[in-house]
Amino acid sequence: MQAQASSFHIYDVSNFPLVVGRAEAMLPGYAARWRDEMTALVGQDRAFVLIHTAQDEEAHEDRKQRALWLKRYKAPLGRSCRALIHIEPDPDKRAAMGAQAQMAVKAFGVPVAMAATMAEALALGNYALAAATTANADAGVQDGPSR
Repeated sequence: MQAQASSFHIYDVSNFPLVVGRAEAMLPGYAARWRDEMTALVGQDRAFVLIHTAQDEEAHEDRKQRALWLKRYKAPLGRSCRALIHIEPDPDKRAAMGAQAQMAVKAFGVPVAMAATMAEALALGNYALAAATTANADAGVQDGPSR
């Protein structure tokens, strides 16, 4: 992943498999680049965790394009992405987001967690990756996500 890190703008992949979204890069019209980066991430067939900070309301067209990608790539995303972690410092907003996130779990099969800080998100991400590694070892899988 390090060799490709310079081609990522929406996501910071420098600490792969912990992949952090750059909220400042998610401006209106970002969906095409997001799609390319997500396709590259799931195309590696290696487990990873996505971490997102709170961001402004997403433009309708970006949301639509992301939804189409998520529908098309549901299976590979579910195999590779071990968790989607949202960072929200405000406890009330975090609780509301957590309730909404459960719909995404049902729709896309990726576990969702909420964190108050980046440190907490990184710890949760490492936990999700370790749990996946243990599950793969128990199933006899040596490399990459289970199938």
